[in-house]
Amino acid sequence: ATFPDGQLATKAIEHLRQLSGDRFFLAVGFQKPHLPFVFPRGYLDLYPKAAVPLALNPDPPAHFPNVAWNNYNELRSYSDIKNLSIMRGPGNFMPAYKAAELKRAYWAATSYVDAQVGKVMTALKQFNLESNTTVVLLSDHGWHLGEHGEWAKTTNFELSNRAVLIIKAPSIPSSSGKVVDDIVELVDIYPTLVDLVEDAQSVPSDLQGRSLVSLLKDDQTGWRNAAYSQYTRNSTSNNFVPNVMGFSVRTTNYRYTEWVRWNETANKADWSELLGVELYDHRGDTGMNMSAYENENIAHDSNFASIRHALRILLRAQNYTAAPFVDMPSPSSSSSDNTPSPTLITATSGNSGSISLLFNMLSVSEFLAISFFSLLLCH
Repeated sequence: ATFPDGQLATKAIEHLRQLSGDRFFLAVGFQKPHLPFVFPRGYLDLYPKAAVPLALNPDPPAHFPNVAWNNYNELRSYSDIKNLSIMRGPGNFMPAYKAAELKRAYWAATSYVDAQVGKVMTALKQFNLESNTTVVLLSDHGWHLGEHGEWAKTTNFELSNRAVLIIKAPSIPSSSGKVVDDIVELVDIYPTLVDLVEDAQSVPSDLQGRSLVSLLKDDQTGWRNAAYSQYTRNSTSNNFVPNVMGFSVRTTNYRYTEWVRWNETANKADWSELLGVELYDHRGDTGMNMSAYENENIAHDSNFASIRHALRILLRAQNYTAAPFVDMPSPSSSSSDNTPSPTLITATSGNSGSISLLFNMLSVSEFLAISFFSLLLCH
């Protein structure tokens, strides 16, 4: 195992062998598919060039504010991208051949780290730990692969804020193989682990996150209907000091984002000056066709004025303790179909956002864009 993630899997397995029989918490932080896309060549062969499709929505959303745009500076730092001399700003696109090359490499890197996760899971079974070890597979945020003309992360779009969350909870056998369609956040992971390995009374009362155990048991009573995320935009004079902050809230049917001035000294937002507003309609979004959504900013559409107002209140409250609920008003009759959509699972921690919550399932037919995998094991 000459690659770091392969070495990490080997080390994790060694720890599991030594820890067998004891109570333990083991965090395994795999790097891939984070940049740079480096992996054994055999994984690239899994994806023939002709089989790699380009993004179906390569254009920026209609009517979106330029402040929402990310110039994917990390990706631009690599020589092959730098040599393309792609202009900064929305509407300047990656050449098709390079877009396909990047996407193919991303998929290969994902398959490589998936194999490493599989090795660790196999070791759990080998050391007779499978039946009493809680496993959480997660990522910190999502990843653009040309959608909206964007690449990498650091946006408040759905693709940047949607990541993987898989929980294997042997103490709740009925959760095995289930998908929960409720809004959750990454801040929920810690209280969930405490609840699973200890009990509900052991979960600290002053946390923003909430235990997901009730959802694992098919009890959605009183669950939240909003998840929050945020990301900065840097000052033009100092790229390390943010002077703009984008705050985003995702509900069952909508994503709403406000871009405002940020006071780094006071560590607070100036809500009096809006630099950009975004509202995207996610009704009907099941999470399996993400290119069909967030392609038009409807924040200034009068048909959605009441929804924007309600979401603005929800965004600025960010009241985790009260598990915010709002009655979303219906759009005006002239707007699109108002049929409620299935709820999406979302998650937020820093700039992390909506995520898919699966149980005891390490293979999905269409994997989501992620930055890197972390594997948490509690015995």
